[in-house]
Amino acid sequence: MIEAFSRIRARLGAQGPRLIAITQRVFLVVALVVIAVYLLRNAGALRPLLSARTAFAIAAAAVLLALLHPLIGIAMFQLQRFFGISIDLAASLDIYMRRIPARYIPGGVWHSVARYADMKFDAGVGGDRLRKLFLAETALVATSGLVASGVGLAALPADSPIFVFSGLQMAGGVAVAVVALLLARRGAWRRIVAASLLMVLVWSGGAATFVLVASPLLDSGPSACPASAISATYLVAAVQGYLAIFAPQGWGVAEASFALLNTCTAPGPAIVGGFLLYRLSAIVGDVLGYASWVAVARRFLFRRGIQTRAD
Repeated sequence: MIEAFSRIRARLGAQGPRLIAITQRVFLVVALVVIAVYLLRNAGALRPLLSARTAFAIAAAAVLLALLHPLIGIAMFQLQRFFGISIDLAASLDIYMRRIPARYIPGGVWHSVARYADMKFDAGVGGDRLRKLFLAETALVATSGLVASGVGLAALPADSPIFVFSGLQMAGGVAVAVVALLLARRGAWRRIVAASLLMVLVWSGGAATFVLVASPLLDSGPSACPASAISATYLVAAVQGYLAIFAPQGWGVAEASFALLNTCTAPGPAIVGGFLLYRLSAIVGDVLGYASWVAVARRFLFRRGIQTRAD
């Protein structure tokens, strides 16, 4: 019995990443088809997508999302230092920013894989540290998102379903953060705190940009949503999408969660359209962030020789 269990575990360990990748691709295709059909059937309700206000919102959101990338890079740098990886700040940011295009390789993990390959082959970081770093980065993004979900406790009525989810997700995030701090090496907890605060800011910035692009669809009519409700509901839904490993970048899961939990009874086409605009803004923001880094920031930083020494 024990031997059979060991064989099954070994097989899952060898095939697990491949099965997850296949599942993600199938789910993404299905989600895109369902969303496309839904949008076509409700095209008349989505005319605000073509307004000048929406075009301006996409442009502004793309700039804001591009500015969030360096914050993510600095947060990851803090984790690298926590694990004793002595790559300086300029090089760490360069690795993160130059590998943004890898986010669009199917599978959802290739941006991280490309970054770790750079660390391994260019900076000589060992595989064991990189494995620990991957787990820590995944936990950091999830935990900070759970904590950021707590904004719903202040922005939503206590009798709404999303209020309960906001509280539960925040409690889970705080619990994980406390455990991480207790297990951290003495003197190294500052790295975790700094990284966590930066990622909470990133999640909050994402919520703000979602409000910017989705409000033209959600803030009109009898079911108008205030910005506070949109941002709080987005955070809960987006975190749930992140935690759904079978859904690349939360496609489908975030939209469904928002539709089920939103307190404004916003129509389905408006919700799907809002997420579509947000994801379009994110793509433009990735292109803008990558291009700006390669064209300007990278040269400036390395010309200046900006570094931070290991503590």
